[in-house]
Amino acid sequence: MGVPRQPESVRRYESRFLPVLISVGLVLLLEAMPTRYTILPRPIGRSLEIVFVTSLVVAGVSPPTSVWATVERWVVWIVVALEALLEIVVLKTIMGDIIFHHHQIAPLTMLSSAVALWTMNVLIFSFVYWQLDRGGPAGRATGWTGRADFTFTQGNPTDGVPAGWQPGFADYFFLGFNTSIAFSPTDTLPLTPRAKFLMAAQSMISLITLVIVAARAINVLT
Repeated sequence: MGVPRQPESVRRYESRFLPVLISVGLVLLLEAMPTRYTILPRPIGRSLEIVFVTSLVVAGVSPPTSVWATVERWVVWIVVALEALLEIVVLKTIMGDIIFHHHQIAPLTMLSSAVALWTMNVLIFSFVYWQLDRGGPAGRATGWTGRADFTFTQGNPTDGVPAGWQPGFADYFFLGFNTSIAFSPTDTLPLTPRAKFLMAAQSMISLITLVIVAARAINVLT
């Protein structure tokens, strides 16, 4: 996960306002999950969120070549990997309850859990793409060179796109949303094998959540 840098070409660093806002949404989703599907004790989850948000804020006000950019990168990878694992465990538990009828689940509880899991899937992979592509926010701010993981449409010259345009968190959030709802690339295409595998994994999790969990809940309600 090295980040090739050219310190002499440092550009304006990416704002952390949207990533912080999205991370707060993640913790609210975890808090909203039914007790049966809460894997980590809530105090531990809140502590991880504090560390996560703090790393984003500090990195956002520090130079992109500082040690805080590296700290942010590792904190994001660790926390997002943990949340992805929790998402898979919760999804497995819900599917087990549906298939084997171990517990009687209210349809509205099942449906709200499915919506929360689907939204978590979008947010988790948005952070993954944001940190993965072009060396992450630090790499994009310091003249990263190499093979990009995604190619973004920038329109034609009459659209007024700046020559030095770089994707930001909003672009990766849009990528994550489209992948979860369309189950395929839309306007942004993966270029590397790891990007393709990640998008395939996100689509699979989204498909299982919508087809098995949400569809089952809607079927019971109707």
